[in-house]
Amino acid sequence: MDSWIERHVKLPVTALKEVGWIGHVLYGIWILYPFVVDCVIHPEDGVGLAYLMQGLDVPSYIAPRSLVFASFVMVVILIGLSAVQCIVLAGVYKKFGRIFSTWLWATVLVGIIGNILWYAGTGFFDRLGAVVGMTPLLFMIAAQVIMERWCKKWIFGDGYLPVPGE
Repeated sequence: MDSWIERHVKLPVTALKEVGWIGHVLYGIWILYPFVVDCVIHPEDGVGLAYLMQGLDVPSYIAPRSLVFASFVMVVILIGLSAVQCIVLAGVYKKFGRIFSTWLWATVLVGIIGNILWYAGTGFFDRLGAVVGMTPLLFMIAAQVIMERWCKKWIFGDGYLPVPGE
């Protein structure tokens, strides 16, 4: 039977090294989550980003209907990002040939280190911002539960026998 350290620390490091670029896509998704969730909570940030990407100045007043539309778009993006994460995670599991835990690394790499960097850079600790920074943990747990409970047969086929400890 695998130990906790094996399943949550060693196996993910080994697997994410072996799968190559797919692991980097997963890291990118983890980094995107806090930004997308922030734009869902504060749609004016998403509208401002759209203005900046077009090379325009961000207006001081944003129409309410623009904010509602931005909220809708960001929720759709969040749902799409979650779907892409499930597909990428399935690819990682398939390429590595085994299901392993990834929530700890999502928490450490983005949630904890990201929040520390934010605090170091701004000198300000924001409780809501810290919660937003921990969203990769929530979405990673959800994706992992989906993969472990419902998608093993889809990922590995009919002959998959779970590894002891799963």
